[in-house]
Amino acid sequence: MKNSFNHPVVILANGAFPTHAIPLSIIDNACTLICTDGSADIILRSGNQPHVIIGDQDSTQFTPDSFQGLWIPVQNQDKTDLHKALDWCNLNHIDALTIVGATGKREDHSLANINLIQPFSAKINLSIVTDFFTITCHKGAQSFSSFKGQIVSLFGSGTISTYNLTFELSDKTIQNESHGVSNESLGKSFKVKSSEPVLVFRSHPE
Repeated sequence: MKNSFNHPVVILANGAFPTHAIPLSIIDNACTLICTDGSADIILRSGNQPHVIIGDQDSTQFTPDSFQGLWIPVQNQDKTDLHKALDWCNLNHIDALTIVGATGKREDHSLANINLIQPFSAKINLSIVTDFFTITCHKGAQSFSSFKGQIVSLFGSGTISTYNLTFELSDKTIQNESHGVSNESLGKSFKVKSSEPVLVFRSHPE
């Protein structure tokens, strides 16, 4: 059964509100904007309206009576509000979305939010867009549009091969947590092939 939510679908998490033009434009151009609890406060105060609010209602001053959209209360304290939002999107057959506001405040929340990409990437085509990077997760061969000098960082296990990056890998493993950091694209595209899921960080143009 197809969902009735218009694309592009965007989740605004309750991290630091973006300042870079790219994530801001993603919010502005969202056809379905989903807020996790406290992030709704910022959007509503700015004069905009989210379409959906999801969470346990412990970090927003707004109530269902003051909201015109779809309010989804989820009280499970074993999951973050972003995790609850992704569960809800998966149950509602939303197959592609972008997450903004996932980083920039508490480091533990930032790490937890980034780590959510991997388990959901097999179900939903999703990315996190911050003020600095677009972050995605892939297994197998994946090509990326790029630009010369774009910073590319990789985090993952298994064997990885890269093409058109300054420091190439050829069926190699990332030897430690910093081994895959701060590579650079050599041109308009690059490719990553991995035997296991790998997180790919791509910097924005300056």
